[in-house]
Amino acid sequence: MDNKNITETKQIEILIAEDSATQAEHLRYIFEKNGFKVWAVPNGKEALQFLKRQKPDIVVTDILMPEMSGYELCKRIRSDVELKDVPVIIVTALSDPTDVLKGLEAEADNFITKPYDENFLVSRIHCMIANKELRKTSGTEPGINVFFSGKNYFVTAERTHMLDLLLSTYESAYLQNRDLIKAQNDLRDLNERLEETVRELSSANKELESFIYSVSHDLRAPLRHVSGFADLVMKNSSDKLDEKGKRYLSLIHDGTEKMGHLIDDLLNLSRISRQEIQLKEVNVSSIAALIVAALREAHPGRRVDVNIKGGLTAFADPGLLEIALSNLIGNAWKFTAKTVRARIQFGAVARDGKIIYYVEDNGAGFEQKYAEKMFLPFHRLHSEEAFEGTGIGLAIVDRIVSRHGGKVWAEGTEGKGATIYFSLT
Repeated sequence: MDNKNITETKQIEILIAEDSATQAEHLRYIFEKNGFKVWAVPNGKEALQFLKRQKPDIVVTDILMPEMSGYELCKRIRSDVELKDVPVIIVTALSDPTDVLKGLEAEADNFITKPYDENFLVSRIHCMIANKELRKTSGTEPGINVFFSGKNYFVTAERTHMLDLLLSTYESAYLQNRDLIKAQNDLRDLNERLEETVRELSSANKELESFIYSVSHDLRAPLRHVSGFADLVMKNSSDKLDEKGKRYLSLIHDGTEKMGHLIDDLLNLSRISRQEIQLKEVNVSSIAALIVAALREAHPGRRVDVNIKGGLTAFADPGLLEIALSNLIGNAWKFTAKTVRARIQFGAVARDGKIIYYVEDNGAGFEQKYAEKMFLPFHRLHSEEAFEGTGIGLAIVDRIVSRHGGKVWAEGTEGKGATIYFSLT
């Protein structure tokens, strides 16, 4: 006989004992959606008070509740002559195997695991009602002692009762195992796709390295030839050129120099991405001081007030950190060129357990809405006529900081200066 047909003669009535309002409403939704009549109470004590007034077809109870656990509620129901034939479903995550034995001790009829599978939950309700109708006797065996994990459990349940409970537990475990196998298969498929992506990236990187090699050798030679011949014409034949011709040669020479610098920056950006990092304790203040000294030597006419906080250290790759600071301090030096009283400050602050380094200047600044774009290659916020450069420097800084596991960002105001912050962890 079909189990569901047995339960179709009357509307099934269910009492839910669940202290979580969210879980209770979820169960109510599932049951009412399938045509069941539902009541809900927040704990075992109120469930017993309800059962004294009205006898439902099934009780669904959580294990952990205030005032009275689901196990205790089940025991109270079984000890009551009027209620002992009411099937009880215990809701659990089955995180502990002793939950099964405790349920047997309490004479629970079924386990339903979280999260709920609606089809399984509804089918168990129909099955339990059918079994209740089919049972002809209500006597119980004397009981047995079950030893599990060093503890004794005394079980006094009918054989059919015990079989139902153990089979329902096995079915729940089977469903969970099926979901686990599916998740493992999905994870394996994902790993295979990731491995394919890694292979594609590796191939792309090799192509990029090949391109960089071509740039460094195939483009540099013609550039040197163009620049060299322009210099020769200027030295040996300048008396035969008018001012316009000399200007054209000067533009050619400047263009080849800029292209050479751009190639150098691109090579540096690529090299930094592939270079192995060697971390050690670094005196950051000393590196900054050497960079400033080199800038003063290269620009003896500049008067810049530079303040470097002493004693700053970092756990970083010394060579890469020097490249990053050279770009940051070099930018500050460049963008304060038109400031009357130029000031540059290098320091650090502690935030959220991290050391945040910064380079601050009172130079040209920028509009804050463009701050994120500053670290993209070739993205310039100032014209080349106003401030020379290739637009790669901050992209190099971003790459170096990222390889150290840190972050870089910028704050500024147009005409009032800028501050670049970075962390290394």
